[in-house]
Amino acid sequence: MINITKVVSNNFLIDILAKFQNVFGANLTGYEKMVDKGIKQIQEEMKKRNINLDWYRYEITQLTNGAVAIMLYGDGVEKISEPEIEVVEEPAKVSEEKIEEAKEEIKEVIGEVIEESSGSIGDAE
Repeated sequence: MINITKVVSNNFLIDILAKFQNVFGANLTGYEKMVDKGIKQIQEEMKKRNINLDWYRYEITQLTNGAVAIMLYGDGVEKISEPEIEVVEEPAKVSEEKIEEAKEEIKEVIGEVIEESSGSIGDAE
């Protein structure tokens, strides 16, 4: 189940104009634009999140005079995009000298570990 909710509102002047339009029975264009704005925001979020819906439904609820919550819900799939992988043309080159130094350090550490472990074995007897 996918849910997306947007809350949109009008300004005070649009509310006053809508009251006059309502008195004369005209379309409340300010509110129509407000609802369209919310639906467009939901559609933009769906594109951004890469959502494909099998079915969907909009639900619009008046919160206050001049503000509505627009909710889209439905069944679908949110496709997760694959991360971009940087392709390296050539592997990093390490000099032979550095490789030999690393080998020597490893031999020293292994020697120390062997000495410590053999000493602790002798102590246990």
